[in-house]
Amino acid sequence: MERNLSLCIVLAFLVPFSTLSFVNAEVTDISTDKQALLALKARISHDPSNILANNWSTSSSVCSWTGITCAGRHHRVRALNISNFGFTGTLPPQLGNLSFLATLTFRNNSFYGSP
Repeated sequence: MERNLSLCIVLAFLVPFSTLSFVNAEVTDISTDKQALLALKARISHDPSNILANNWSTSSSVCSWTGITCAGRHHRVRALNISNFGFTGTLPPQLGNLSFLATLTFRNNSFYGSP
């Protein structure tokens, strides 16, 4: 009986503390990817073909945006290919939040700035 009471007391203290780590954990999902790509869009100062203005819209799925490929299993951005679009701008640090990104292709654009 005393052993069960001790176990209950220990659990009563441990369970609330163990769940705190889940409360503070940062959740990343497709909305994280969307915010990273919208940060990139905001940093592009020249889009000669209006690709981003006409396609990268908050009203459509990120996975349907031009230059974006999503992984089927996790439904996260797997590839970003904006080659040959003639963009000018800087790269935002939020691109580092694309945690499933495996391929990044930026050829024939003019990105500048310090890392």
